[in-house]
Amino acid sequence: MKDIETNRDIMKAIIAVALSIVLVICFGAIHDNGFGYDYAAAIYHPGTYEASARGFGGDVNVSVTVDKHNITDIQVTGDHETENIGSVAIEMVGDRIMEAQDTDVDTISGATVTSMAVVTAASTALGEAATDVPKPEKEETEEPVEKTAEELDADIVIVGAGGAGMTAAIKATEAGKKVLLVEKMPYAGGNTTRATGGMNAAETHYQKEQGIDDTVEQYVKDTMEGGHNLNDPALVQALAEGSAPAIDWLDSIGAQLPKIAFTGGSTNARAHAPEDGSAVGIYLVSAFKKQLEEKNIPVLYNTTVTEIIMKDGRAVGVKADSETADYTINAKAVILATGGGAVTRPENRDLLRQNGLLFHLDRGMDDSTLGPGRPLSDSLEKWEQLYETRKPLYEAWRDVLIGNRQPEEAAAQILTEWERRAPGTAGL
Repeated sequence: MKDIETNRDIMKAIIAVALSIVLVICFGAIHDNGFGYDYAAAIYHPGTYEASARGFGGDVNVSVTVDKHNITDIQVTGDHETENIGSVAIEMVGDRIMEAQDTDVDTISGATVTSMAVVTAASTALGEAATDVPKPEKEETEEPVEKTAEELDADIVIVGAGGAGMTAAIKATEAGKKVLLVEKMPYAGGNTTRATGGMNAAETHYQKEQGIDDTVEQYVKDTMEGGHNLNDPALVQALAEGSAPAIDWLDSIGAQLPKIAFTGGSTNARAHAPEDGSAVGIYLVSAFKKQLEEKNIPVLYNTTVTEIIMKDGRAVGVKADSETADYTINAKAVILATGGGAVTRPENRDLLRQNGLLFHLDRGMDDSTLGPGRPLSDSLEKWEQLYETRKPLYEAWRDVLIGNRQPEEAAAQILTEWERRAPGTAGL
């Protein structure tokens, strides 16, 4: 009994430390700028003011120019921020500050650290510019946006502009189809942008050139064993058989992956990566975005698909909405590339519930991969039920992030929840 209590204390300490680290890393999730000063109504000393703040990859520098009453220009640079994620925040958050004449603006989901670096640096610069003249009360002048109803047509509508969605769009366009991509985030890439390892492939020309003996059969076996034989064998076979042709196709669009290494669970070296060793996800996303531009493939950003239109048992389009429009998109086919489909399968939900915490962070835990309505292949009701099983854990983490709870207290709640779901395991 004493050993169990000791182990429980150890687990509590480990989780508390982890939550503390998360607090440091994820402080950007808090949208409030925390300075308690309404800059939009402030009176400034005219001039240009500069400040910097730590972003995700390095310093983010902000230069703000003001006259007596307004922000007249804002320039943001951050050369070390993640391409296609942080770089989007660099541009968009600066524009939002300029438009709002205030640093109390929404951050970019998935790029909160970079976003908050822009907000913090801009707040510091404006704090230096502000005079001591009392500020008038800020008037709420925001007017509701009148949405338009738009109807669009395509041969194929693809939901989700991550690696899978962009690949589908490019290949369909190469086949002569009229394609439309719909993406809920303000940028393309999805979870692919977070991939830092390599792309597994067997029997590739790169392997043969480097004397690596590998087979599709071994790839299938490794994958099935890694998935505890819960995988769909037909899909695993398709994955393995299509891997070498996929490498060849990436070659054709200028996205070569010649560097090969071992990864966990692989019998042979088959993880393909860029020559310079850079993260494979960002590298591929950049190549895919270039193809979208060159092939003039349209993408609706900041647009969420809310319904799949069905007719006679077939998907014939989708309904979607953005801040400015409600879309009806008619299509001959619909491709769902929204990710996370494994979570929605009933047998997987049951399995997850049986295994302790269900602390499933959905491949990065941002708005591109979380939230009701994401897995359109399942009903919204079922997804909300799944979310409810995780809610106590998410709330514990959220409270630490926003400073409402100490990591030690949250760790104790997590262990209690763990013990409730899997009695006798919290002290292991």
